[in-house]
Amino acid sequence: VAPLPGLARFLRLLTTFDWDSTALVVDTAFDSNPVTDDVYRECQDLADAARTPAKAGSGVSPPLCLSTPADKAGTAWTRDTPAGPPWKRCLALAHRALAQLESAGPLAHEKQIKRVMRRVTVDFDALLWLHAGPDMPRHCPTLSAGDFKNMKQQNQESLLLGLSPIQRLVSELRRRFGRFALFWADEFKGDCVAVLWKPAEASHST
Repeated sequence: VAPLPGLARFLRLLTTFDWDSTALVVDTAFDSNPVTDDVYRECQDLADAARTPAKAGSGVSPPLCLSTPADKAGTAWTRDTPAGPPWKRCLALAHRALAQLESAGPLAHEKQIKRVMRRVTVDFDALLWLHAGPDMPRHCPTLSAGDFKNMKQQNQESLLLGLSPIQRLVSELRRRFGRFALFWADEFKGDCVAVLWKPAEASHST
């Protein structure tokens, strides 16, 4: 599948699938051992049973369920995450992006495609802007290894592999203030943390 049609198909899946009442069964071994109708029905039944207690009022039902033949109840990926507000925002952005791609047509220009990928911040309550400095490496925007003069350049870069300071910052914000707000990091640019207040908790704290 070409990149642009593949993206459009994925966005269409996000925007049209019945996430509230149906588990999305992901066939992880399609080439060697495809899912049969019986396995599909079993996945749906077990996934629905796993979500029933929450639907009955004993907890918060997850907004979606991803099921696989190895995890028929769908508890490995979607039991605790994503939360409702991030998932609703994901669907809203998918609707917006799909509409832009469909209006541009199959001969979309690069600028039209980039508009789909642009950062949208108008839906958040607050933005925390981070200043990384001019010498920060691109793959790790908030940390520089330039101060280590006794190390070779290739060793400096290898030390930063897998290190994400902005994600550590968001984890700490969620740990300390998670009851008041939701936090998201822009890990691609590494310069912004978006904040969305939790209405009930925000009203109690004022």
